[in-house]
Amino acid sequence: MTEQEYKYYFACGFAWWAIHIFYRPFESAEDFEMDALSDHMEKFHEHAENIADFMLEEVGEPGLDFLVDKEAVSMFGVVEASEPEAKAWMHQLINVMHAQQIEEKPKQWQYLYCLLIGWELYMIMVARQYMNTQKPEGKEALQELINPYANFLLNEWDLACRKFLGIAAEEMMKNEMARKAYEETAISWHRAVEGALKKYLKPELYDKQ
Repeated sequence: MTEQEYKYYFACGFAWWAIHIFYRPFESAEDFEMDALSDHMEKFHEHAENIADFMLEEVGEPGLDFLVDKEAVSMFGVVEASEPEAKAWMHQLINVMHAQQIEEKPKQWQYLYCLLIGWELYMIMVARQYMNTQKPEGKEALQELINPYANFLLNEWDLACRKFLGIAAEEMMKNEMARKAYEETAISWHRAVEGALKKYLKPELYDKQ
């Protein structure tokens, strides 16, 4: 497998993390705090599930070409070992929410939801651009999933911002801290993809690249 192909599959794995980690902060919310968001969360899950499942299937394509703690693993093992990096992205976004000094818990979750939906849109565009530069021949199915997912996120972002924050989605990006978090996590995402190849690919295979 070529370096370009490995990078494509790693991009799928870390794009999956960007979707999967979305749910984590809300796990600590009380049910009543999420009442206004419940329908929105269900819609997000409905649209995200197919593309996340597809990305995870793509991650299964390479064989046991990687080493984690000196043990041969598949790319699944590398993606799992990289969870702390995905958590760091989420912590950075949560910090943006806390910086708004919103007192009511339900309003905090609503702000975070709007922030994360915009971030999901930003990250799927980052991932698509990267994947398109690394995409092996015949890998067209993902593009067919990304376009409708991105359209959903764009519409949902504006809908949620207007409903919960009383602003259009683009107004959120006037918040310098939010914009900086988007940009910095995108840079971190690129580094995670490139770094995972160097860190975990078996040395004898990396030497052949």
